[in-house]
This record gives sequence, C-alpha cells and structure tokens, in this order.
Amino acid sequence: SRQQLTVKQDSLNFKNFKLKNVRSFAFGGSVSSEKSEATKSNFDLPYGKIERLEAGRDVLFWRQNLYMTVEDIATPVVISSAMKNHKRLYRDIVEQTQIVRPGVFVDKKLEKYLGL
Repeated sequence: SRQQLTVKQDSLNFKNFKLKNVRSFAFGGSVSSEKSEATKSNFDLPYGKIERLEAGRDVLFWRQNLYMTVEDIATPVVISSAMKNHKRLYRDIVEQTQIVRPGVFVDKKLEKYLGL
C-alpha cells in the first residue's frame, strides 16, 4: 500500500495515508476507528482547511518534508520528501493553498527550499 497524493484544483486527494487524532470528519473519505483514536486512509483535504505549511528535516534523506497544519486534525499531516518529484508537489500545494486561502502561513524555510 503505497502512499499517493493527487493535487486537484480545490483539494488534495490522499490515498493510503494514516492520520491519527482526527477531531472531525468534515471532509469526505474512508474512516475507521481504533480504540477511540480515529484513523483516515483515503480522503480529500480542501485547501481552505490548511492553516500552516512548514518545512521539517527528513533525517533519512536530508531533504525537507512538508508539514501541514489542518483545522480538524490534531497532529500535522506530513508529506514525505521520498515522494516522487517532491519539490514540484510541495510547490503546487503551496500555490493552490495560497489561491484558496491567501492568508495561509508559509514557513520561510519552505519558501527558501522551493525557491519561492
């Protein structure tokens, strides 16, 4: 089960991503519950729900992972630098999020990493 991420015009489509501590299910997708800790694996995430976009060092690849703080999720959604064409993917996410939510916080480290 490989993680897949599709950038769409109004949302991101996640496949095989595990998110824990999801407070509400305001966006669609499959949901399973384990010991009162919700887990999502396939879902759409609207850009309007993204509050922060930040870079964080990946200790295995020595590149930057993308950390997204999302309204209804207690822990950041992490998009690994191991994904194919990760810089282009990060740039597309930042650009689309800024179009939908102009006031979104974008980390200066992330901007420098992407050359924005």
